[in-house]
Amino acid sequence: MSADAGSVSNLALFDAYPQVRESVAWVGLGHYPTPVTPMPELARALGGGEAEIWVKRDDQSADLYGGNKVRKLEFVLAEALRRGHRRVWTMGGTGSHQVLANSLYARAVGLDCAAVVFPQPMTEHVGQVLREIGETDCELVWAHHMLTVPVAAARLVARFLLRDGRIPMQVPPGASSPLGALGYVSAALELVGQIRRGECPRPEVVFTAMGSLGTAAGLMVGFRLSGMDIPVRCVRVVLAPLAPISRLAALCRATAGLLRRHGVVVPGTFRTTDMEVEPDYVGEGYGYVTPAGQVAVAAAAADSLHLETTYTGKALAGLMTYVRQRREGWRRVLFWNTFASGHVSDHAGGHAQKNSPPAKS
Repeated sequence: MSADAGSVSNLALFDAYPQVRESVAWVGLGHYPTPVTPMPELARALGGGEAEIWVKRDDQSADLYGGNKVRKLEFVLAEALRRGHRRVWTMGGTGSHQVLANSLYARAVGLDCAAVVFPQPMTEHVGQVLREIGETDCELVWAHHMLTVPVAAARLVARFLLRDGRIPMQVPPGASSPLGALGYVSAALELVGQIRRGECPRPEVVFTAMGSLGTAAGLMVGFRLSGMDIPVRCVRVVLAPLAPISRLAALCRATAGLLRRHGVVVPGTFRTTDMEVEPDYVGEGYGYVTPAGQVAVAAAAADSLHLETTYTGKALAGLMTYVRQRREGWRRVLFWNTFASGHVSDHAGGHAQKNSPPAKS
């Protein structure tokens, strides 16, 4: 089953380990491999000389709506279908790509979608995403603050239990569960394949945003599994209590454990001391614009790469600092772009639910 009409998703994980394809539910939503392209203008601006900056273009992971949610939802939504659910629910901020991607892809595979949404600082980009969520069939429950999300979630669950007699399956924030992380295990194997085929050089380090942790955990497990154990540096874009390093290490271990249950052994273990985290890019909190993030967004534009200021701008800012501090010691780095940069109004279907946020109390 594919949500991109006429496309075929070839997962590197399934190519390497056919037994996983036979035992894990999966539905094709994207198309792979995504391109790896150079960022010569950024490298030049940072004084790189012969050094190189490359980008993995997961913004091009699907025609309907790209970004890093696609790879994860291929596993998570397939599991919902396998269990016989009619509806899934998730949560996110006002401009949540998680909520938007779930809304679009749940409908693409025949599922209804609901979400708990909490306020985040309003930017032009956040407003655009919110409008696009409003054009989908997603049923929203509004929380007045991130801290009241559990209360709003209880209301949502009770509503559907009374209506349908069944609780819908939850898609965790960022679809970041061990199952969802399999999408980025496969992505890491995909990049290793591109390196071995000579399509791009091997980076010394890979940078990605550290939010709900599933992308980073999947990449770490996948690189370890490939035998090409490329370091992953995670740039924190949420406050530390919401995504502690211990949880990242635990998600790596749980993902490796899931693979083990399907006959795939990931060597070694994952300890908190193995996690490489750039901690100082959050700013005032989730969704707040930072000067470093704005500079990074503008720098990426010189290489025709469109980023935003909540996740990917801050992640690239971390990479830029790393490069500046190691001007004589770095040779090649890769930025994993997780941003879905296209507008989806043409795909959303015009089913606005009048999902307006509540008035401030």
